[in-house]
Amino acid sequence: MRAPLYSTTARRGTRHLAFILALACACASAGCSEKKRPWQTAPDASAQDASRPFLPSANVSEPASPASGAAANASARGSQGEASLEEPRPRGHGAIHTSCLEGFAASGAPRRDVERLGLVCGPVAGMSRLGDTLTGEVSPDGGVAASTSFAAKRGECYRVFAVAAAAVEDLDVVVRSSRKHRLAADDSDGRVAVVPGDRALCTDADDTLTVEVSATAGEGAFALQAFRLAPPNLAVPPR
Repeated sequence: MRAPLYSTTARRGTRHLAFILALACACASAGCSEKKRPWQTAPDASAQDASRPFLPSANVSEPASPASGAAANASARGSQGEASLEEPRPRGHGAIHTSCLEGFAASGAPRRDVERLGLVCGPVAGMSRLGDTLTGEVSPDGGVAASTSFAAKRGECYRVFAVAAAAVEDLDVVVRSSRKHRLAADDSDGRVAVVPGDRALCTDADDTLTVEVSATAGEGAFALQAFRLAPPNLAVPPR
């Protein structure tokens, strides 16, 4: 007698289920797992990168990003803006007028000291000595000890150097116009006076300038020299 159809189908299903369970157990015991893709695993330390010799050298700088380039341009524009805000210096002004004074020390002989000071600070600024050396004595109670006058021309620039003896603690020099206006003066302490201290005194019109010498503290001998800088159109060219 032939077996019913449903019993044959049931037996086949049972065998198929048993095969699946056996395969699952075999994979579990063998450590079966899904193979990971290359980008999901950590790089092998023993592997060598064959592309490294063809890469750019490490010392080649990376191209600047747009943001960094914009920042650099802004910084450069800021620096140029700050430089453009600097006011132009008056004629005769510059470090050359102050650097020549660095390291100068008076020896105690006023005439020799003022000649040395004039030679150091005059020619380097294009100036030449005007007139003779003025000498005399100063004291704190004597007021203006000595004075000298000279004709100033329009467009010319002037500077005065004076040195006193060691006993003079503070030598003062003042330059005045013909109307007695104070144009420049020595504001420093000590027995060396340079007027003006950081530039040359330039005139806008013809006038007669007077140089006055006095002392605030101490007394003794002094020596003074005036220097002149002519404008280019009046300067005598060297032969």
